[in-house]
Order: sequence, then C-alpha cells, then structure tokens
Amino acid sequence: MAKSRHGFSIIEMLLVIAIIMILISLLLPSLNQTRRAGRLAVCTSNMHQIYLAKGHRKVDVQMRSIPDALGADAWPEELAPFVDGDSRVYMCPEDDEGGGSVKLADDWWAGRGPRGSEDPATIGSWYDMSGGPFHKKISQTQWQELTSKYGDRVDGRWGPYWRNDYTGFVDDGSGSFYLMVEDAGFPGAPGGDQDFNDVVVRIERQDNGDFHGSARQATASTFWAMLGPDRENVFRDNGHNGAMHYADINNWFGPHVMEGVTLASYGLNKNVNEVDIAPDKVLWIDYEKVSVNPDAVNGDDWNNYIDDYGEHTFARHLNHRFNVMFADGSISQEDTSGFDPAYQENREEYWEPGLPPTP
Repeated sequence: MAKSRHGFSIIEMLLVIAIIMILISLLLPSLNQTRRAGRLAVCTSNMHQIYLAKGHRKVDVQMRSIPDALGADAWPEELAPFVDGDSRVYMCPEDDEGGGSVKLADDWWAGRGPRGSEDPATIGSWYDMSGGPFHKKISQTQWQELTSKYGDRVDGRWGPYWRNDYTGFVDDGSGSFYLMVEDAGFPGAPGGDQDFNDVVVRIERQDNGDFHGSARQATASTFWAMLGPDRENVFRDNGHNGAMHYADINNWFGPHVMEGVTLASYGLNKNVNEVDIAPDKVLWIDYEKVSVNPDAVNGDDWNNYIDDYGEHTFARHLNHRFNVMFADGSISQEDTSGFDPAYQENREEYWEPGLPPTP
C-alpha cells in the first residue's frame, strides 16, 4: 500500500515566512548598530593616526629648524608624508557625501589677470571661493542637466539655469563636480551677467583617490588661475604656469593631476598653536571642512550644516554624535550642542587655545 505524502499547506508556509520576517526585523537593528560601531572604531583609529602624524611632523620640523605651525587649511597635505601618503586615514567611513566631494574647493582661491602675461605671480588680488558670490558648485548630474537644457558652450547663456533651476549643490555620489566662476566683482571686470560661465573647472575623482582637473574659460581678454588650500596653483603641470590660457575658450585643457588637493572628513581648530595649547582644548572634530573657524564674529555657522532631521550633518555616528579629538590625543563621542562655537561658554572652554601645562 503506497504511503500518502503530506506537504506544507499555504497557511503553514505563510506562517513560516512571517516568523522569518519577524526574526529579520529583530536582528537588523542589531546588525546595523554593529556595523556602525565598527565604522566608529575606524573613524577613531583614523583620528589617532592623524594625531600621531602631527607629532611626527613636529619632531621633523624641529630637527630641521623650520616653522612648525600646522596650516589649518593645508594640514592634509602637510601631514601626508607622515601617514605614508595614505589619504584614506583622512576619511570617516560614515562620511556619505560621495567621498566628501562637497568639501573639495571650499578653501580655493581664484584670481584673474590681463591677457599677455599668463603668470599667476602677476595677479594682485585673490578671492576666496568659499561660499562667496563668485562661484557655484554643481555635480556631474547637475552639469548634464544644465548643458542638456541650455547648451554646453561656456560662452553661452546659462543665467536662466541659476535663476530657475539651481537650488544648491546636490551630491550625486560620483566624487566629481564642476566649479562655475563668475567674474562680476573682480577688479577690472564688468558688472557681470551672472551666467557663471567665465571659467568652468571640472574635477574628477579617480579610483586611486587622485583628482584630475580640467578647465576652460569664456573670455579672451584675461587669464585665470586657481589656488588650492596650500595656496599653490592647482594646475601646476598644465604648461601655462598654472594659469588657464586665453586660447582655451570652449576647449578643455587637461585633465591634469590636481596637486595639493586632498579630501578630509575632519576639521582642525583654526585657533590651534603648535606650542601654546592646553591639553583639554579641541584639536580635530568630525566636520564638513578641513578647518573649523570658531571666531565669535566671522566664524563658521554650524546652522549651515543641518540635515532634514534637524541634526548636524557631521554628527555622523550613533545617536547623532561626533568624534572630538583633544590636544592631549584623547578622543570621545560628543553631542554637537556642547561644542558649537557660536556660544561663548563653548568657545572659552574648548576652542580658545588657553595655556599649556606648566613643565
């Protein structure tokens, strides 16, 4: 007599699936917290390595009897030899802004000179491009939207895009972006048409972490040059002494390896003095720029870095906390409200240099 075969009913299968889904829902938060704890450990280790690199650099410069002040805006380049050129230690794994591309060029400077010399040394005035009125920054995706709608000639009319379509930089995760420069306000420049097409600088991140840059300009009467955070020309190998040549109208020159350009997820306290700083003062923090300006009048406004949930974008770790490194090398996870330099008590306690310990 044949044995009867009994399979699972639909109800039984649905019940098993439901149980599995419940178990997954219970495990996922724990797994996510475990992953985030691991990323926090990497971030903390990165900051520790940066602190050690700072100490090694200080010994090196003292042995060579040269000024030992660490440049607040150029520290990634200055510390590069002491982290074996591995710029990955500058990046927090919780920094999800396309490899930090939004921060690149925040500390660039632009200058323009008359046609004929093409030598950046002849430029009398340089203009800070950090959030000023002379430039816009757009992603690869936004560039495609702009050029598909208004054309890709830099001497074209792009004004309607900025007035009607542009709502700010939108990071598309590519690690690449375009810096659009307007000459209005520069000495000798006309009133400007606010097309932001006078110079276009295209920055592309490579798989090895390097950046390649190309540029073109829309006027034949001047030349332009750009300085990076280290105050050196970012186009140092282009054959034009670091300048954008007037003959390059509507033609990209490059790509060239961008020198002195390094991403970083951490900001250095601009008040830091290599000698006179108390051990309980802030040295580095998770941040959106390579330096933190805590000045009471002209300092950074942390309200510019608020996400859709009302939290600071650099409070990247669990429970909206951020890593803070103090001058003695200790690192702790803190709430941003206790360190915002907009408040006098925070500036005095954490950001102003104070006195070093008595020997």
